[in-house]
Amino acid sequence: MIDLVIITGTSASGKSFLLSNYKFFGEQYSIIQKRTSRSSRKDEEQNSNFEFIFDCSQQEVLACEYNYTFRGEYYGFNSTAIDDQIATGKIPMIIIRRVDEIKKLKEKYKGAVAILCISCFDRPKKLLKYLVREKGKPAVECEARVFGDDEIRIKMEYERNIDIFDLVLVNNYDTSFLEKVKSFLDKSVMEKNK
Repeated sequence: MIDLVIITGTSASGKSFLLSNYKFFGEQYSIIQKRTSRSSRKDEEQNSNFEFIFDCSQQEVLACEYNYTFRGEYYGFNSTAIDDQIATGKIPMIIIRRVDEIKKLKEKYKGAVAILCISCFDRPKKLLKYLVREKGKPAVECEARVFGDDEIRIKMEYERNIDIFDLVLVNNYDTSFLEKVKSFLDKSVMEKNK
């Protein structure tokens, strides 16, 4: 049986979108919140907070069993949060950006699946244009996220470790994205239950 769903991908590839729609996949899924030292973004303030506990101290985050830095901010969580959800019959979902942390989780949770989200836009400028014009996101904030040097490094790290992903999915920014993930999860649950 699947015991953990790990979602990863570069900025604006659909990770948070998947997590915010976790109920679409079935009542057995739940979300693991991470602690972070960063403040919420404007689009995160408008939505009910599901992914992060914001504005934690660096010490608080570093005390977590799993922790990492990204763009100068700290992120962390404890496996007890995952274990507690599994104990209640839930399948926890979490976003993890770092390949080394994904590997650790897949080693600990043998039934874990990792989903790599990729944007359909082949150029960062096209993605930026879509986010600002179509989604109404703040241009300055989107530009910093989409054009960061770390995005190139992360893409290369994903490519070098492509074999750790159970599903690599291109996000075309339509409902088919959710439907494809649901189909994959349903099939994985059935296969793991055999």
